[in-house]
Amino acid sequence: MELILSAKPVSLKGLSEVDLKGVKAGKAYNGMTKKGVMAALGYPAAHETPSLDDNQWKYWRNRFRTVVVEFNTNGIVSNVRY
Repeated sequence: MELILSAKPVSLKGLSEVDLKGVKAGKAYNGMTKKGVMAALGYPAAHETPSLDDNQWKYWRNRFRTVVVEFNTNGIVSNVRY
């Protein structure tokens, strides 16, 4: 439950400008870090993304549509598929 709700706010310290843009919009953008994506979108679905070390994270927009965030080997967003 701590992954969903927390009394402690997310720290935005050290995030890049593109990370902050994504957090403000609630979206993933090319150039964001994994930390930035987590702050913007939260944790990906565990049954679709078993490890945060994976280079592809899958989120559900609704019952039928997903968003797939792809990272390069440095953990930077290289593609977002809606």
